[in-house]
Amino acid sequence: MSDEKKSTNTAANTRWWESYLVRYLSGAIVGAICLMTILLYADWRLYDSAHISLLTSKQPLAAPTKIGAVNEISSSISGSLSASFLAFVLIAGGFMYSYIISAPITVIHFGRSGRSGLERHVRYFWLGWVLTLFALQLIPVTVGLPVSTGSLVIFLMLSTVSLIYLIASSKYERFRGALCSQGRAVPGRRKTQRSKEAWRNRLSPIAWSCLLLSMVMLASRSLGLQGRPAVVSLMTFALPTLFVGGMQYVTLFRIFETEIALHRFYRLLTRARTLENSGDVRETYTHLREHSNAIFIVLLELCFSAFLILCIEVFAGHSAGGNSLGTSGVVSDGMVNAVLLLIAFWMVPNLFMWSRANELEKDFANRPLLYAARARFPPEVKREARITVSRRMR
Repeated sequence: MSDEKKSTNTAANTRWWESYLVRYLSGAIVGAICLMTILLYADWRLYDSAHISLLTSKQPLAAPTKIGAVNEISSSISGSLSASFLAFVLIAGGFMYSYIISAPITVIHFGRSGRSGLERHVRYFWLGWVLTLFALQLIPVTVGLPVSTGSLVIFLMLSTVSLIYLIASSKYERFRGALCSQGRAVPGRRKTQRSKEAWRNRLSPIAWSCLLLSMVMLASRSLGLQGRPAVVSLMTFALPTLFVGGMQYVTLFRIFETEIALHRFYRLLTRARTLENSGDVRETYTHLREHSNAIFIVLLELCFSAFLILCIEVFAGHSAGGNSLGTSGVVSDGMVNAVLLLIAFWMVPNLFMWSRANELEKDFANRPLLYAARARFPPEVKREARITVSRRMR
């Protein structure tokens, strides 16, 4: 048996593409690119006098042709620092950025034992988000519509109807099997429930897309970004930052309210992992989840960076003439407050995971037998464990 485990571990170790370093190296590289892009854009947008504000310009979003202060700084240190050291600093910054961006995943992972009504809309949000980005490319004329009472009313009605549908559908309970008096499933009811679920899977992404499109249109008009397709698309691409950041608060409060059920889930999971022949299924879902996490981190990095660039663009107090290099910065108080609020909003729920881990540790220390494999329990221990669980449920 030990030889089989040793051969399995050796085979797993030879699969270098499944290591954590390879999985998250992509996040570090993308994070380094995002950091560099944010710094260069902030320097160009805030301090470069050769460009006109994008808020007042009617031209498409153009790439900067002059780096400004970053060029001067890089030229001054190029003689003293090697390219390898600069690359190391950039990759280290990318790793740190990737780690900070992945903070909500810790909260979501710890609370993966269940879902609230709002959390069931996660997949519909992502599908609706893609539909919204697609709709902006198909109907770019909507971005340039003039501000009028009619257009505002249309978008307000669209957002209201979509929101009402999403709130009503969040209370929908999944089909658990309609039973007759003999305890057998009723085919007619089961078919009806499946039909309702199928329609819900079709309509919910469309409702989310209508809601997101309405929110983007209304926000662009309130911020004076109408007629700026590139900036509106940037705002739409940054929307998952707010959704993921908000959903971790929903998960956090659900963890607070259902902590006993959460501990029960980890007891069952620990027992299941000790069963024979559980290694294959564990390896399957672990690799699927880790690979998905790596892609999820990359996507969150891109969305979070888009949100930071949007904050720079919206709150930058930059006049048409700009400021010359070497003068005081033009960073407005609104932009500083927005960035600080975003960082706190993003990272605070992760702090509570320390206390939740302590509570799980305390439950394990007080009830270690409930985390042990049932197959190894003597009869009296089984009876004691059942009594403990029943008392906890009361």
